[in-house]
Amino acid sequence: MKVQAIVYTSMTGYTAQYATLLSKKTGLPVYTLQEAVKKIPPKMPVLFMSWLMAGTLVDYKKAKKSMNIVACCAVGLNATGEQAQATRKNTGIADSVLLFPLPGGYNPNKLKGPYKWAMKMVTGILIKKISAKEDKSEEDESMLYTLQHGGSFVHEENLTAVLSYLA
Repeated sequence: MKVQAIVYTSMTGYTAQYATLLSKKTGLPVYTLQEAVKKIPPKMPVLFMSWLMAGTLVDYKKAKKSMNIVACCAVGLNATGEQAQATRKNTGIADSVLLFPLPGGYNPNKLKGPYKWAMKMVTGILIKKISAKEDKSEEDESMLYTLQHGGSFVHEENLTAVLSYLA
């Protein structure tokens, strides 16, 4: 198998949900980054999953120091393939490492410290931007609702490309 373990970090739980879904579907062991640093041999190929903050994959550099990352999942509020190249560049992810963007969710009650403050500002900007659109798409309406009330975009079908790679 291309990957022998799943390693993740999660702030609000969406990345953890995806890691658990992938583990159930593939039978691969799943570890938090803290656990993995102690348990995984440095050359073992892993799938690293984390959340996006300001266009970077949180804890990627820390994970890269101690493990062999062959693929990544970037979980963000509105993670898309279009943003993958920017995430790759901002984070310093080599072209040889596959990068799968996954839509996560938004739960302001689970954010802490500066993350809560930063997202409050970003959320306000996004709400104004989406609200100002004259012709809102269904996706716009869904995002607007999520920004105002919280919500999750975590669904098994979002893992299709990752599962295909892991097969």
